Amino acid sequence: MPLQGITQFSEDGQYAYTFDWKKVRWPSLEVVGQFPLTAGPATINSLYSYQNFAIDEAAGVMLIFGGSRVGVFDLNTFQAKPSSKILYADGYAWIFYSAYIVEKGKYFLTYAKYTTPGHPPYLPGETHYWSFLWDIRTMDTTTQAYPVRRLGGPMKQSPDGLWLGTLLTSNPNVDSILIFNTSTYEATYMGEPDHGLCKTPSVDWSHDSKYFVTSSWGCNTPASICVWDVIEGKSAYKYAREFGADVSMHVSPDNKYILLVSSAGLGLFNFITTTNVYNGPKSIKILYPNPTSGEITLPGSNFNEGKLNIELTSLDGNLIDVLYDGMYQGGDLRFNLAELSQGIYFIQVTQNKSVQTYKVIKEK
Repeated sequence: MPLQGITQFSEDGQYAYTFDWKKVRWPSLEVVGQFPLTAGPATINSLYSYQNFAIDEAAGVMLIFGGSRVGVFDLNTFQAKPSSKILYADGYAWIFYSAYIVEKGKYFLTYAKYTTPGHPPYLPGETHYWSFLWDIRTMDTTTQAYPVRRLGGPMKQSPDGLWLGTLLTSNPNVDSILIFNTSTYEATYMGEPDHGLCKTPSVDWSHDSKYFVTSSWGCNTPASICVWDVIEGKSAYKYAREFGADVSMHVSPDNKYILLVSSAGLGLFNFITTTNVYNGPKSIKILYPNPTSGEITLPGSNFNEGKLNIELTSLDGNLIDVLYDGMYQGGDLRFNLAELSQGIYFIQVTQNKSVQTYKVIKEK
């Protein structure tokens, strides 16, 4: 039976998923199942690097995007399972158009948008974008894990499962690397590799989980590849060659090469981690200490000068206190949370139409 190309291999290498929604044995291509879908999945988009499906073998499901619900299909029976609920904002349903598996068997991230009608009707409406974190076991949004609202770049978990890396593409953290600890959900920034808004960033991990590799394209500065040392908390090497991946990037299993897949062709680079060519800044914590029993510090590197609003909310999203609302002129910000009960809270920072949400754990 003719196939329309392979979208993804199974982790054990015994099966492949195809662009016409089949699961086949590898390498015989014997069809073992057909998902009840008609149109094939979208390929990688050259502007946003997204696709409208995601496969999570740990959860045993395939997720389909492209409407107001996230569709779910069983990887073994090929039948549809209960889909997600519809999320609304200002009376309009969010439309989900792409996603990443955040933690296999646990969480996935969706990118969504909705557009308001124009006034009068012949004028264009406003389009709003947001990111949602979902629990794949309940197919509902969650606030009990990574504070990933409005992240714009791809996310990928390290092979050992200890880290989650992403490349941000929204001010004030333009193209900075964000690494989450999958046990504490605490995040660490690691510098700015390109200092420009990247349309199509790509990421991958070395197979020993020590290095996080980013490749950017369409930035304000030349495209580049950067290798980040997660253990040391700093950049290890930046490639001078102006070649970025606007489709995908892969680190070879032996950690010797980096393969870039671009609309301009293929790029193969030696994997380099030690050199004097580039040595970026050490990591900057978003807030510390975390967990805390009282005072917390938000480093000034998190903000730009100007109007700044910082709110403290509960786990269910209710406002507890406005920690800061005024003109920020620089320096670290410190707040005392000693009177809070033990538990998990969120600090939401709004500045220049950008919203960043940080998770903080309050101890006794």
